[in-house]
Amino acid sequence: MLNEEVATRFARSLRALVRIEEAVVLASSIGITLTMAVIVIGRYAPFRVPFGLEDISTLLGAWLYFTAVGLVTFHGIHISGGILPLIVKNPRTQNYVELAVAALCVIVSGYFCIQAFSYCHWTLTAGIVSRSLRIPAAYTSASLCVGGVLMTFHFLVRSMPLLSGMTTSQHQQERETNDAG
Repeated sequence: MLNEEVATRFARSLRALVRIEEAVVLASSIGITLTMAVIVIGRYAPFRVPFGLEDISTLLGAWLYFTAVGLVTFHGIHISGGILPLIVKNPRTQNYVELAVAALCVIVSGYFCIQAFSYCHWTLTAGIVSRSLRIPAAYTSASLCVGGVLMTFHFLVRSMPLLSGMTTSQHQQERETNDAG
C-alpha cells in the first residue's frame, strides 16, 4: 500500500517536472525564434535592431539546448543504435549490458554535472558578463547545471526497471501501455 502511494506520488512529481521542462523548452524556443527573426529582419529593414538581442538569443539558446537534453533523456529519444538484441539473444545478458550502459550514462552525466557546477561557479566568482547587456554569464552557465542534473536524474529513473531485470524494450512497452490507459 505504501509502495503504491509512493510510486503514485513519484509518478505525479515526475510528470510535473517534465511539464516544467516542456514549458521552458517551449518558452525559450519562442523567445529565440522571435529574437533571431528581429535580428535577421533588422539587417534588411530600415529600422535599427534593438541593442543586445544577440546576448538574449545566446541565453535563450543555452536554456533551450540544456533543458531539452533532460527532456530527451526522459523520453529516451536520444540517438541509439538498438542493435543489442541482434548481437545478444539472451534477455538476461541483454539486461546486464543495458544496466552497465545505464550506469555508465549516470556516471558520465554526473561528471558533467560536477564540471558544469565548477564552470558556473567560476563564471560567477570571476564576474564574467556578456558583451552588450552585461548579463552575468552565470545565468547562461546555470543552464548547464540544470541540464546536467535533469539528464542525470532521468538516466537514474530510466535505469530503475533494469535493476528489476526488465529490459529497456519491455519497460518501454509497459510505459506505453500505462500512458495509453
